Parts: sequence; C-alpha cells; structure tokens
Amino acid sequence: MINISGEKKKIKFWDRIANSYDREEERDNNVNQLIIEKTRTLLNPDQVILDLGCGTGTFSIALADYVSHIDGIDFSSKMIEIANKKNEVKNIHKVNFFQSTIFDQHLRPESYDAILCFYLFHLLDDHTEVINRIKSLLKPNGLLISVTPCMGEAIIKGWGLSLLSLTGLVPKIKLLRRQNLIKLHSGNNLQLLNNESLTSAANQYFLVSKKIYQ
Repeated sequence: MINISGEKKKIKFWDRIANSYDREEERDNNVNQLIIEKTRTLLNPDQVILDLGCGTGTFSIALADYVSHIDGIDFSSKMIEIANKKNEVKNIHKVNFFQSTIFDQHLRPESYDAILCFYLFHLLDDHTEVINRIKSLLKPNGLLISVTPCMGEAIIKGWGLSLLSLTGLVPKIKLLRRQNLIKLHSGNNLQLLNNESLTSAANQYFLVSKKIYQ
C-alpha cells in the first residue's frame, strides 16, 4: 500500500533539490556517457521507450536519436520543468516529459519496448510492486535496463547515508547488494541478459533483463 504522506515528503525533497541535481548530473558526465553508450547499443529506431524516474531528462535527451519515441516521467514537477526546458533548447520532438508515476493508468499495458530505471531501485520502498508494473508495461521481449548503486557493498558509506537521510538532507536509501538486483531482474517472466559493474571505482551495476513468457 502506498504511503501518501511519505510520497508527498519524497516529492517535496526532490522538488527542492532539482536544480542542484541537474548540476550534479553535469559533474557525473563521464559515467553518464558510459551509461548512454551501453544503453544505445540495446535500442533501435523503431522502439518506444519509458524513462522511469527521468529526473532532469539527461538520459532521455541523449538517447532520443536512437529510438522512435521516449516518455520521460518523474513524480517531481520541478525535475520535469527542468527537463522540458532542456528539451526545448535542444528542439527534440521525440521526447515527452510529464509528471507521473509508474502506476499512472494512462500508461498502457505492453506499450514499451524498453523501460529505463537509472538510479531508482535503491530509492524504492516496494520493489515487487514496481517490478510487476514494469513487466505489465513491457511488450513481449521488451527490455528492463537499470543502473543502481549498491550501498550494501559499501557499508560505512551506506550506513552514513542512511543516518543522514534521517535529517532530510538526502533521500531514504536501501542498502542493496548486487544479488538483490540480480533477483529483481530474474524469474517471474524476466530473463537476465547482462549483469556488470559499471565502474571499478564504485559499486554501481548495469543490468539488463528481457520480458519472457514461461
């Protein structure tokens, strides 16, 4: 069951930090480019993509040239506002940014060839509910593509961030491990295709799975 007051608190947090988040994205350009390069090799010009938790639109805008259309959604109106401004400057017509969540009933079942979940899973309260919804939105053989930091493998930093989240300075973070991500991407109509460390300097993992029928 969704905690309404908790969700409102999260939205307020991400609205507040939207501008600084966008600046942080620019500082992480090298890693972001690596993610973009790995992802674009999995896409083709006929595909329709959902960028779940799109933030300020960095990945959607960068990948627009490689697909037919991208829906970028985020529950933060401020994030979407920045994403739309960036999209207008670049004059890209293949991307549609709008404030929403994965549970928006306007998102039609089996309508996406791939769903991107970049830097999202460690922030979710209920993985099962979200994964089930993702599977319902993917077309047969559609791809779930994710990048996730696993703070459960960096114990000191992870617990430090968990304590800091109590102050409201950072969001609540789940201390995931690589095996947690593999489990999310495997079984129950998902076949794991790729599971690799994104960089040697950090516990970030790039995973890809395909929707199958068993």
